[in-house]
Amino acid sequence: MLQDQLNSVARFLDARGRTADALEVATDPDYKFELAVQLGRLDTALEIAETADSEGKWRQLSELAMSSGKLQVETSPTFHCSLQTKYVQ
Repeated sequence: MLQDQLNSVARFLDARGRTADALEVATDPDYKFELAVQLGRLDTALEIAETADSEGKWRQLSELAMSSGKLQVETSPTFHCSLQTKYVQ
């Protein structure tokens, strides 16, 4: 199956309330990040944020980590280093 088709299937599943299944099928990193955030899957969102050069993803991830009380993600060496690289001038 082509990646576009997989993403179409993922969007279909998400529209039907099967967000977890959509996350498994999706291939687009931005869409996968959105789904992971919706599901509160910080580990998956963190993996995607590490490969993306997006300040917005890091901000969204840090807000989610703080609001969910899962501060271990925020204090991980990778996350800390990435935040320093992106936000400390």
